[in-house]
Amino acid sequence: MEATSPPGHAWDWFARQRLLWREARVRIVNRADQVGQDVAERYRQMDARPDVLTMLRRDWATNPAVRTIVEDTVADIAFMGRITEPFEALGLRTAPRGLRWWWTAVSGEPVEAVTAALARNLDDPEQLSLGEILGGYGD
Repeated sequence: MEATSPPGHAWDWFARQRLLWREARVRIVNRADQVGQDVAERYRQMDARPDVLTMLRRDWATNPAVRTIVEDTVADIAFMGRITEPFEALGLRTAPRGLRWWWTAVSGEPVEAVTAALARNLDDPEQLSLGEILGGYGD
């Protein structure tokens, strides 16, 4: 799949996953031979989320090794290495669109957005009204 720069919502999702961005940083630092000594040293010196994410976004476009490390980190941690299975097999019924973008980037399988109507019909009970809750519905 052609490397397309992640859209803002994909980076936003990634940034909220502390384990992911921290692990990507560690892997970049530990693979100086692949990413370049200067790149690894920059990541070694930064450990705050805004700094790391700024570097990841910049290096994504210019350093294929960084891009590969980020994608491998997402595949290993977010998807538990199960990128050869269909997305539905992961059991993520209403996955955020940032997560769906990363799935497509690392697996090559496009994932359709879950519509509100479908989300309501996923074996979940019907939403109770406030009146039903206050009235002790189901007690």
